[in-house]
Amino acid sequence: MKLSTVFFGIIAFAFACSSAEFVTSSPAEVSNLESQATPSETPRITTEEDLKKKNEVEKKMLNEEYLHDGSLVLAEIGDMNSVPALLVVLRKYPTKGNAMICTKAHALSALRKITGENLGNQVEDWEPWWEARKATK
Repeated sequence: MKLSTVFFGIIAFAFACSSAEFVTSSPAEVSNLESQATPSETPRITTEEDLKKKNEVEKKMLNEEYLHDGSLVLAEIGDMNSVPALLVVLRKYPTKGNAMICTKAHALSALRKITGENLGNQVEDWEPWWEARKATK
């Protein structure tokens, strides 16, 4: 294997968050990023195109596709209807030890931004809240 191939492989891995699901961060770092979660006061979807994009992303995520980038998209244009799609990420990627993949960190960030809640880092922290909220609708 050429040295240049190895070098570019290392560089590509360093930027893995933008293209794959290999980067990890600690749950404490994620909590610190969103320690003061508040729901968005302004409308997040401003165009029909945004609504279409949100619906497409949610559909893919509910099928366990597009989880990394979908979490980033929903952090910007998601709403309460996006919660089930984001919970898919938490179910698929339970936190192990002190490591958390960036996909889960993005989903948690989106959940906290959309809901204004800071319930924890596990799906078990969020699902009971979601079920109770659905029951009161």
